[in-house]
Amino acid sequence: MELAVKADRLRPVLEEMRVLRGLFKDIRDFRTFLETPSIDHRAKRDVLERSFRGRMDDLVLDFFQIVVAKGRQFLFPEIFEECEYLYDREVGRIHVEAVTAAPLDENLRAQIVESLIQRAHREVILVSKVRPEILGGLVLRFRDLVFDGSVQTALEKIARQMESTKIGSEFIHEN
Repeated sequence: MELAVKADRLRPVLEEMRVLRGLFKDIRDFRTFLETPSIDHRAKRDVLERSFRGRMDDLVLDFFQIVVAKGRQFLFPEIFEECEYLYDREVGRIHVEAVTAAPLDENLRAQIVESLIQRAHREVILVSKVRPEILGGLVLRFRDLVFDGSVQTALEKIARQMESTKIGSEFIHEN
């Protein structure tokens, strides 16, 4: 992705990585061929070369072949995800997941987005998910960062505190 930025080909490279992600995900034979350890990496690289050279950006194909040559093709799902993240970072955008017990109304959704924009100083793509088991409140996720303001977590914290606190006759009988 850094080379794509330097070559001013970020968007085309991302689009082709998305095509490869689709092939890897949807075409089982393609994925099996690449992941089979008994098939020599040179044979895999040769098939990739004949199949994609001239039809795909050289940056993408060369990178794809390096990953295969190093035997790291099992990392393709993570690589594809990281490419999306790097693209978003380059264009000044973040994706945040908001989990609530009930669907967000548009007013509250707009308030959350505005608050995140002010804190992150980036465009925010908010993906809403409904999980009734959190009971209420809000859980926000951005990559590995989680802000958990759910009622479920608050109740669990209170329960842990109550279990560890000795009160009344328990305290007297222990002493």
